[in-house]
Amino acid sequence: MLEHLSQYMPPQAVKIVIALFLSFLIGLEREERKAEGEHYSFGGVRTFPLIGLVGYMMALLSGGHFLPIAIGFAVVGSFLLMSYRHKLSSQQANGEASVLSLKSIYTSLPCD
Repeated sequence: MLEHLSQYMPPQAVKIVIALFLSFLIGLEREERKAEGEHYSFGGVRTFPLIGLVGYMMALLSGGHFLPIAIGFAVVGSFLLMSYRHKLSSQQANGEASVLSLKSIYTSLPCD
């Protein structure tokens, strides 16, 4: 069935769907963890796919050059830093699982 579906979609669209789906799964897991505890947690089912899509598009538009990917990573990293500083100011415990999982989504997307 997937072979029939992939015949009607261009290869880039299949890669975008895969990137969004994997990012959504990680965001879903983060939403579950957020619902279990009272602690502040960054991201969820909307944030992770959005960042995954931004990472994919930056990798696609960079054309193999390092500078656009580095700029995109710096922008996403600055938003993560602001979120982490907010988390540290609002509670005592500090975990880095959300930040590390979001960075891994941004840096490991297929771009070929």
